[in-house]
Amino acid sequence: MFLTDTCFWNHIRFLYQETNRMIDFRKIIYQYRWGITKEILKEIYNYQLDSFIDVKAAVKITITENEWKIFTRKYSFLSDLDKADQSLLLVAQHEKAVILSDDGELFLESQALKIDCLLIPLFLIQQTKMGMVSKKIGYQCLRFWEKRRSYAKKQIERWKGILSKIN
Repeated sequence: MFLTDTCFWNHIRFLYQETNRMIDFRKIIYQYRWGITKEILKEIYNYQLDSFIDVKAAVKITITENEWKIFTRKYSFLSDLDKADQSLLLVAQHEKAVILSDDGELFLESQALKIDCLLIPLFLIQQTKMGMVSKKIGYQCLRFWEKRRSYAKKQIERWKGILSKIN
């Protein structure tokens, strides 16, 4: 299962809008089982992403009060993250799910906890390897992010290299 945060959806929406609706990752996500927590759902409404995302298609994951207590006690160092991001880490641990995010802090914390987390370009590369996204679209996305300076130039070049080796 994929778990998505609002940073992911905001960046996906921005890519969609800025490419004149040519690049739409929703079609890919909707082919998978994906979920959101109650806390993420609140943020989706707050950022008015519900007009872009089919929230009905998402698995809604509830976290009990007891699960919150145990998690926050065990991982008190995560208190700098907002509750929505913490909820993704909690669920990802329990469900062995992969987080899709473009939030650098969430990405780093997930790595520290050995939770699989993919930034959008890594998700793009994974989907290209699986034949879900064409290399042409992959390169268009990387050029878009490079032009916008969304990621370090060195990182973009590394991702281009990985993309070039995909058959």
